[in-house]
Amino acid sequence: MFFEGPEEVGTLPSSDAVDLLPIDLDGSGAYSVAVITGRQLLLWRAKPRLAPGFSDQTLTYDLLEDPVALAAISLPNMTPSREFVAIIFRTHVTVVGLLSADSASLSSIFYLPLTSSLSRDNREVSVLRRYCAMDITSAEAAELLRTLSQELYQERKTLSELSQRFLSLPDPSPADSKAEQYPLQTGLFQSTGAAVSNRARLLDNYTLDSLTTVHDEITCVGTLTIDAFDSDNGPSGKVLVVGTVCCFIYVYSPGFTQVLVTIRLPERPRSIQIEGHASKVTALDEPTWRGTILAGHGSIYTLRGSSLAKNVISFGSTLRFVHRINRAIFAVTVGNKTNDLLRLSAKGKLDFVYALPCTVTHLSAVHVDLGRPFLGFALALSSGAVAFVAETGVTSIVRVQSDLESMNQLSTGLSFKAFCFSRLLSLDAHRSSSLSTGMDVTRRLFGVFYVCQAANKLLHLPLAPNTDLNKSSPDDGRLALQDRPLDVEQLGNKALSLQDKILPLADQQEMFKSFISSRAYAKAMVQATLLAMAQDEQDPSATVTASTLQAVTSVELAGLNASLTVTVCNASSEITLGAMLIVNSAASPLKLRVCQARIPPLPPGATVHRHFAFTVDEALLGTIIPAHNITVLLTKPTGKRPEAGNNLLQEISAHIPELRL
Repeated sequence: MFFEGPEEVGTLPSSDAVDLLPIDLDGSGAYSVAVITGRQLLLWRAKPRLAPGFSDQTLTYDLLEDPVALAAISLPNMTPSREFVAIIFRTHVTVVGLLSADSASLSSIFYLPLTSSLSRDNREVSVLRRYCAMDITSAEAAELLRTLSQELYQERKTLSELSQRFLSLPDPSPADSKAEQYPLQTGLFQSTGAAVSNRARLLDNYTLDSLTTVHDEITCVGTLTIDAFDSDNGPSGKVLVVGTVCCFIYVYSPGFTQVLVTIRLPERPRSIQIEGHASKVTALDEPTWRGTILAGHGSIYTLRGSSLAKNVISFGSTLRFVHRINRAIFAVTVGNKTNDLLRLSAKGKLDFVYALPCTVTHLSAVHVDLGRPFLGFALALSSGAVAFVAETGVTSIVRVQSDLESMNQLSTGLSFKAFCFSRLLSLDAHRSSSLSTGMDVTRRLFGVFYVCQAANKLLHLPLAPNTDLNKSSPDDGRLALQDRPLDVEQLGNKALSLQDKILPLADQQEMFKSFISSRAYAKAMVQATLLAMAQDEQDPSATVTASTLQAVTSVELAGLNASLTVTVCNASSEITLGAMLIVNSAASPLKLRVCQARIPPLPPGATVHRHFAFTVDEALLGTIIPAHNITVLLTKPTGKRPEAGNNLLQEISAHIPELRL
């Protein structure tokens, strides 16, 4: 068993959206749990003196609007050092906590705006104003905005969110009246709750001020740990990191007295994961911490210190979650009924694709640093199962449903409304408690908080003693996601000698024989399928569809040498037969030696890499090439003759960062 029996923490007063946050509220080392439900903050405190469980008394704090997220932060000059709840709204933050460690109620520490208003580019405002004034049609305005978008990209800028949404909508219907084909003036259009169906309705009720000004809003939140928080010898603490609609990343100082770091992204950030820590407030530019950012629909950016790294990973499909473990990056793709979990290298090369049995609802980081260590993350699945993922891939899946049946919950399945894997006791508190009581409280160190959709209750699952999340469990609740990995992948860096890690020669020979036979079997499958289709006079290329192949691009820079790597994986359970990669670099100053590459027939789960090298004209030496995009097309031939065309399967924009030649 991975977990012990579930413990009920409390019942939520409403069924609104929920967010969870474990927090060391009083500095004792015992973690309480904060819950946002609707416009109310609920907090269940850990029992005093490290006693197991949570207090029956619930602390509450009412909110005036719907929050975006929660974060646990530190404030300077607090004795004892403890954490506070930062409630993040669209434009501001409210910090709530205990005025003193023994306070019996929550208090609002301060309220602070985090974002400000920005001005749109004058050229963009001019196009939108001309359309609102009926000088040009919506189609003409869209064409002008597309041209302006290319100009702004050369200037390392982007269109505002309003213009990008304008381009994504259709033109008004020709059957509409002339007045309805243009934005309606302020006060004439009262259906503010109606869905925006076309470009004209998007700009209804817009004024000159609203066209000129962009109100920035917060989209994602993270925290950065600073070792010397108050002073050079002070305790460690956490500061807030936010991403905004206007494509900015801000790192705030302790107490929010100033913005320490400002970073501009090419796309809007959707999530940010912070790893590592900074030594002190004045050393944020040192590469001791890293941020992994999911932006746009499928782009992954990396922060090293306070600088944006040049390597960008771009996907042709929309991503739901992204999480990094050391040099492995995991991404969860969006699907209607199922999700794929992709594992990539730090440079964007696709290693594996795991077909998850159902959709992923939540992702939570997991760090077990006592007992049997584990570093990775947990995926909460819509079926009520939890998948644990380490750097090598999925290690185990545990059903939570069987445990809930003992509490008379619905046996038809469990749906997580909220999910969070958390430490329950700090390392120092664990040691002091073990020494004072003479008991092992390891079982209280880690666990899962979650809210059951059916019962609307906050539940807690303590991690069972001696649980090893690195290895698959033979329990009945485990669901197999993949073939059994090689034994070499299961060996960790424990106290094993090198001789212990070497497999016997006979086992190595058997493993090699099975590997050769599996490769031969895959080749025979492809040949047999081709032969059968030829006998039936079928076109083999017709079997390749957009959902069959997954393509990922990455760009590598080394001095004047630049190369593009495209990884193509067969994500289906059938053989794919023939495809073609075409790279369109006509709009780039960099030229390709080869712009096409053939993708051979691939058995299920197989992956191929294709590398494209750029050439730099000597006339460009000593200049700066601005950041830009090139287009990668994954196509399938429509025939075998030279005049046959290609059908587009997938289109990816590969980002080339700024080059100083």
